[in-house]
Amino acid sequence: NEHTGKDNASDGTINYALFAPAEILDSMPLIIYLHGSHERGEDISDATKNGFPRFLLNGELGTVPAWVLVPQLPEKAKQWKDYDSQVMKLIKYICSTYSIDRSKISMTGHSMGGMGCWSFAIKHPGVFSCIAPISGGLFAQERELQICFFLKYFLFFSYTSSLNFKL
Repeated sequence: NEHTGKDNASDGTINYALFAPAEILDSMPLIIYLHGSHERGEDISDATKNGFPRFLLNGELGTVPAWVLVPQLPEKAKQWKDYDSQVMKLIKYICSTYSIDRSKISMTGHSMGGMGCWSFAIKHPGVFSCIAPISGGLFAQERELQICFFLKYFLFFSYTSSLNFKL
């Protein structure tokens, strides 16, 4: 149930994989997974070899009752926020092409992808119902952090990570 493609946005092309739920119903959730820095490139299989997509592909997650979108940054990309418009256009395209419940769009990501989660949530308040950054840092001003107070989020860090907040 995997579809792959390229979204030919006017400001650049972005590869993606889209996983369909086993049972497609009207108005289903969409989960967006942002990969880390090692999965950038031109081969979409690189973006699905680790983390959430890998568990989805090998069946460890069982049935996931949602569409799962995995965009892939080009090799030259430094961070997700540099491809904000392309990713948002891709999300809009997926939502208009498939029966997506726009009140149930969530985002997760690992490392660089976790940082991307924060960036997208802050820049596009109201789009995501929740985010789950995994080992993703956040560099934000107080006014940007205030946006996050109205969002459900789940944070995942290793025991060697540190959390430092200064307001």
